[in-house]
Amino acid sequence: MGLIPKLLMGVILIVALGGAILFWGSQSVFVPSHNKHVFTIPKCEPTNPESPPCLKEEAEKMARDKDIKGAIAFAVERIAPQSRQQIHRAMHSLGHIAYTALNDRVAALAFLPPDAFAEDQYLIYEGFVHGVFMAYFNAEKQQVSFDDLIKESCGSFFRSEVGPTEPGWRAGKQCFHAVGHALMFALGNKTKEALQVCKNIPYAWAVERCGYGVLMELEYLYLPQYDPQAPRPDISGESLAPFCDQFESFQEQCRMFIGRSYLRGHLNDYQGAFLACEDAQSLSAVCRREVITIFITEANGDFRAMKERCAQAGPQYELECLATVSWALKTGYGGEKYRKTDFCAVLDDALRPRCYLEAKNLKNL
Repeated sequence: MGLIPKLLMGVILIVALGGAILFWGSQSVFVPSHNKHVFTIPKCEPTNPESPPCLKEEAEKMARDKDIKGAIAFAVERIAPQSRQQIHRAMHSLGHIAYTALNDRVAALAFLPPDAFAEDQYLIYEGFVHGVFMAYFNAEKQQVSFDDLIKESCGSFFRSEVGPTEPGWRAGKQCFHAVGHALMFALGNKTKEALQVCKNIPYAWAVERCGYGVLMELEYLYLPQYDPQAPRPDISGESLAPFCDQFESFQEQCRMFIGRSYLRGHLNDYQGAFLACEDAQSLSAVCRREVITIFITEANGDFRAMKERCAQAGPQYELECLATVSWALKTGYGGEKYRKTDFCAVLDDALRPRCYLEAKNLKNL
């Protein structure tokens, strides 16, 4: 991406995600400590200070000491190369800390670099927007309607269509995705209420992204250690499947997270997660892809572990799993330093050519 598109994207990010420049400006709102959004897992082990959880704690301390810009740079340099999940968690926390410290959504978002939502960058920074919006919506919910908060927050993206050829396309998608997370946090994780607010958005593409964020937040809640004090009114069964069955809307967004939600409560049961994806019905392949990209690639560069996890998923899924891992690593899942990895090349002679062929045949990724 050249200099002009980068600068343009920066302007789009500040004006669109930071629409208060055109509307309200900042307001001072106290956020009680028990309303803070906190990732508590995995824990930092003092014997491994270079691990992502320990580095996350260090970044959070920097942010609380008012060096938010330095904290973001530290997380990008030290955590992002190792783990996509860990950089996402760290950025969630840093976004929340930034808004709480500044009481200003626009000022908090201004810490993001101009190219934060370029195709090769957005996986690093999206969590920061989520954290800022979650803190902001929670702080403002008593004074301003959610409909107005959404319209104001997403600024120039609040329109009928934002096409993939536009410089701000990715930022627009992430804005409404962040809105979904923010609604859940502000509404005490009452999923149906949050989805109803999403439905009030007059643009179908934005409704879809909002619902995606809501149901992703619900999926996180299946992990008991995630935000342990948070209410969980809609958690039932072993996965999201029962909720999807009783709620007619947002079926695609709901069913794609069934396997992930199962795995949150059944850590390392990859076979069980893939079988749970059968409840996703016509979206079972999308459900499996979500499990692979988020969980199976999360091995700190241990390709043997990724291969073993695919084998554990079952023989009917192994090849699909290996090929999807190959794609996911190149896309930034698993950590930034693995983007240039040719995962199929590290497999044994029997699997390597089949992995390449399956990867070539993958569609809709």
